[in-house]
Amino acid sequence: MTLNHLDLDVARLPVAAIPADAGEELDVVLRRLAPFDVISFDIFETLLRREGVFRPIDLFLTIGERAGPLLGLSAAEFARLRMRGERDARCALEARRGHEVTLAEMYARMNALLPTLGRASVSHAALAEAQRIEQEVELEHLAPVPSVEPIYHWAVKAGKRVVLVSDFYSSADFIDAALSRNGYAGHERLFVSCDIDRTKHHGDLYAHVCEEMGVTPRQIAHLGDNPWSDGSRALQSGIAHLRVGNPAGRLVGRWRIDWRNPSPQPSSAVFAAVADDLFGSGIAPREPEDLPVLQRVGRECLGPLLFGMAGWLHQEAQANETPALHFCSRDGLVMKRAFDLFRRRFGTKTESRYLMVSRQAIYRARAVSEPEAAAALFAQNWARLTPADALARWGLDPQEFGTQIRAAGFSSPQDVVAIGDKAGAGRFAKLFEACRAALQAANQAHAHLFAGYLAQEGVLGAEAVTLVDIGWHGSLQKGLGEVLRARLDRPSGGALSRPLPRQGGADRLRCGGLSVLARRHAAGAGAAQEPEPCRTAAHRRSRLDGGLSPRRGRDHRPVRRTRRRGAPACGGHRPNPGSGARLRRGNAGQSPPGRRRARSGRRLPRARPAARPAVPRRGRDHRPAADRGELRRHRDQHCLDGPVSRGLPIVERGLIVAAALEKVDFMAVCVGVHVPKCAGTTILKRVQSCLPEHKIYQNTSMHENFMLGRPEIMQLPRRDQLKFVWGHSIHEEMLKYFKSPVFLFTGLREPRARLESMYLYHLRMARSLGNEPLSLERFLDYTSDPICQFFIHRFPTFAGSEGSLFERAQRVIDMFDHVYFSENLEAAADIVFRRLDISPEQVNHNQRPADEKGKNIEIPDGNTAQDLKLYEYAQAKFGGAVDFDEVTRRSGELDAVRKERLQGWPQEERLAEFLYGEAFKEYRDWGDYQHVISTRMNQMRALSLELAVYSKFLAR
Repeated sequence: MTLNHLDLDVARLPVAAIPADAGEELDVVLRRLAPFDVISFDIFETLLRREGVFRPIDLFLTIGERAGPLLGLSAAEFARLRMRGERDARCALEARRGHEVTLAEMYARMNALLPTLGRASVSHAALAEAQRIEQEVELEHLAPVPSVEPIYHWAVKAGKRVVLVSDFYSSADFIDAALSRNGYAGHERLFVSCDIDRTKHHGDLYAHVCEEMGVTPRQIAHLGDNPWSDGSRALQSGIAHLRVGNPAGRLVGRWRIDWRNPSPQPSSAVFAAVADDLFGSGIAPREPEDLPVLQRVGRECLGPLLFGMAGWLHQEAQANETPALHFCSRDGLVMKRAFDLFRRRFGTKTESRYLMVSRQAIYRARAVSEPEAAAALFAQNWARLTPADALARWGLDPQEFGTQIRAAGFSSPQDVVAIGDKAGAGRFAKLFEACRAALQAANQAHAHLFAGYLAQEGVLGAEAVTLVDIGWHGSLQKGLGEVLRARLDRPSGGALSRPLPRQGGADRLRCGGLSVLARRHAAGAGAAQEPEPCRTAAHRRSRLDGGLSPRRGRDHRPVRRTRRRGAPACGGHRPNPGSGARLRRGNAGQSPPGRRRARSGRRLPRARPAARPAVPRRGRDHRPAADRGELRRHRDQHCLDGPVSRGLPIVERGLIVAAALEKVDFMAVCVGVHVPKCAGTTILKRVQSCLPEHKIYQNTSMHENFMLGRPEIMQLPRRDQLKFVWGHSIHEEMLKYFKSPVFLFTGLREPRARLESMYLYHLRMARSLGNEPLSLERFLDYTSDPICQFFIHRFPTFAGSEGSLFERAQRVIDMFDHVYFSENLEAAADIVFRRLDISPEQVNHNQRPADEKGKNIEIPDGNTAQDLKLYEYAQAKFGGAVDFDEVTRRSGELDAVRKERLQGWPQEERLAEFLYGEAFKEYRDWGDYQHVISTRMNQMRALSLELAVYSKFLAR
């Protein structure tokens, strides 16, 4: 556990009354906090957390169940209005130049928004009661964070000055009540943002705390979970920060959970449990990668999958008042056990029963009532089939039917027929006809026994039955439905097999190899009922989306369609959406092309519609087609709203798809500083093999850019398309171009080995260009501690002007998100590739020539003394096992700090002077600078002539 990434000698720090039973990790934390006079704690998700609640917004649904009727709203409507009221109240802060809102202001905004929902505004008494209910529900769910609670009590007993600092919209009185209820006492002061209108988020609350407590920032250590409010802002104020883990935030990013919509119970509880199980909380974090593979799959994938499905079944059973769920064997047993856990925890009147059925039992029962269906099933072949196997699975002895087997065209009972063999299928059809009577007679007793079992289990003869089957084709459920249909047809003459009513009307949910199928039947209920035809675009989308509301920005008016001649009506035929039958919004009131009539009534001849002009429509994505295709593929594979997960109303419509995904920030720009001879060419070439050219800017070879006519970064027309920026000449001014997050990284190598490789490269280049190479002594005269000078020259703001070369370069390294080394190149480079969402082949582009192998050049220590210190410091900070999630978390914190330090617009003159100065050195080494200058002069003359012509036309 580190504090502000400072390298402190924990063993020499004062003990300060550390409890004897403190664990090793807690002991380290307390020793690091011991030197500070004031210990500051964030409250929510640090000292207190909402037990069994994944995110704070999930609690709005629970609050809505109690407070919603006061406003005339359902729980879901209340939750949406509550979030909207808070958002509007925060937007109004700018008008009154404030920093924090209060709970009363939020509810006042909600009251003003009620008429927009068709509800009348309510009285102040009703609003006050709703606020009281919200605080009451909050108090019921708040509980201490186990790993942080001992730190608080240690600080109080050790005589530290304990202060509590929170950005919250409820007053200090409410927070005091919550703290007292959970055993937190003895703190000196409590600072709540809504009472003093200063926040940690804006940074001014920390200065207020120092002023009120009469201490300097260096005397305070702050514990909190928010990377910005508790981390970056505290560091900017000069206060030491100890990060407290918040597993919910990590799971949201890892599984790409929709942060805008609250999760209902029990889904929220499942998310919270999975987050705690995977990542831990407080100061006791865990990493899923440290678990054995089978445990990780169970905790992160199969466990959420089972409980997500069980949660959906629980919700549907309650909504439909289902008396019993029949889980079909064998795969249904584990699902039944998961559902039983839900029943014990959340309670339901629905029974769970295990139905021991199989395809063979169903097929043999159908052989009696449906001989024609049995004929198709008899020859059903999953891989390879013999006549002996076909007869045995229907209860017949192959030895008694040798004559029939040979008459059907088989040479013996062991003849093998492969799947897809039409001639073999024909022979099986003949064999079935020859054995039809015997097969039906042999299965009479089985059909009677099977019907008795179904009646015993409450399937046959019940008014309504719901089956849960896990499979791909649904053949077991379909066959069981046919058996029930046949049994019900005989006494009543009618049959019914209709889907279980659900939002959206779909009865099958698929994701990979999983299907959940639910059916109902009723004795004597008449003919089968089909779902109502889809008549509007909104209705169709609601069916596909599992009953969720239509997507924002779409046209939900009825869709007019043209029907092909002779095609059935809407319920039987759905036209191809891409065939031109669907009308755009602008033509919604017109007839389809080719059907319009002239004013005289004469029908216009049908003609092929002319091509539409390429006018961009409102709301369209105008990025290049390649980018849009890439985004669609990414959405389909990774996003919760992709077609793979659409239609799954279980645990936020995407738990199954998102469970195995890892956290990748696809919006970040990877900016890499290429220290020469540190394996940077390998990384560049591998990225270039996966990303299109317009997404990459590199100046590792500015000579190559000039020869290929590539512009420099100031001249790029669409810098917002860049995903990978790389080169020797990366400068801090470039970072100002990117408003999206920046992932800044570099690579280092042992300084003496790097300098040796650099000199060999100089010899190789001089030989290839016909130049006289420098001697080693002359070369080293120009290269004293080149790595430190390299970083200071490119990031002067970060380096500062005080201190030694090492100290200034160290401050630059501290601003990097990631540093790789030649020893762990593959593992460290994989971090960059995962940030870019690419998987390049493993290729090494830095092979030393054969004539240089075995050469050893002695580099004096004096030339690399400061570089060695910097290399050892970077190894201590970034070396060891590379953790993707930890690197991603640190990146978010550092990006905010970098943007704070590098404020203002890019100084392009300063950047141009740096870039062209670096380019001149490279052109000089290549001997091309005269060619470059002459080329640029010709370009300037051509540009001057072009501008003169334009000016002449403008003057007319």
